[in-house]
Amino acid sequence: MKKPIKYAFLLALPLALVSCDGGGGSGSDSASIQTDGPPSNENAASGQNDSNDLAFTLAGADEALESTYEAEIIALINEARSSLGLPTATLIEDEALSELARGHSAFLETGETNPTQIIVNHVNFQERADSAFALEYTFYAENVAGVRGYAEDEVAEQIVEGWLNSPSHFEAIQDNFTNTGVGVSVDTVSGIIYATQLFTR
Repeated sequence: MKKPIKYAFLLALPLALVSCDGGGGSGSDSASIQTDGPPSNENAASGQNDSNDLAFTLAGADEALESTYEAEIIALINEARSSLGLPTATLIEDEALSELARGHSAFLETGETNPTQIIVNHVNFQERADSAFALEYTFYAENVAGVRGYAEDEVAEQIVEGWLNSPSHFEAIQDNFTNTGVGVSVDTVSGIIYATQLFTR
């Protein structure tokens, strides 16, 4: 019985990854933006949910498991970057970025309308970018994923593998970023695990 479940969700991961579009557009690009100055409301993306995903927190979430997944994702991404021989292979975790990422992953979880579907997006992308720019970063990108049906010790690996196998997500991973933040949200009802990784320099 375990193999059909895994097979079904292996198909769900690529579908979730290709729905990432960076602010209301379409396609499979990882979302990114650069600024030459302080954040401005003039650049706010149109057609996005106005709710503040930074404020989302979930009662009863498995925070220890989410923290484990976050650390594993950062380690696997740094391992992948190191294998590519990048000059700044090890991304430094910035807790402020991780809080932004956690807010978006929790937002994805609370936005589920059908527990049988994994739906990821970049709603409020500009807001997260502006928050990163307020921390004096000048370039920002993010990857988002959702998975279900894997053993606990396989979750982070499946998320990272999905990003590494997607050209647009891989582009963000191999870019010359210096800092990162990862946020994971585990939906204990649907079994869906959402992950958001932010990249900055």
